[in-house]
Amino acid sequence: MTTLAARSRRQHNQHKQLFAVIGELQAAIAKGRGQKQMHLILEKLIAYTETHFPAGEAYMRDRSRPRTTRSSTCSWC
Repeated sequence: MTTLAARSRRQHNQHKQLFAVIGELQAAIAKGRGQKQMHLILEKLIAYTETHFPAGEAYMRDRSRPRTTRSSTCSWC
């Protein structure tokens, strides 16, 4: 089982990767190479979404309470 700290580090590192790709796009645009770099950057963003979102969904699924133990005082919990 993956610990919360390990998952948090993994998610944090994935977020850092996302900001690095955004930085690459900003740098390419600033240098007038945005159009040329767009394909490569989009491929990186697609790869990011293919790993980040399933991992985040699994994390939320693992951390949520089973529906049978929902709070009786909260209609949306």
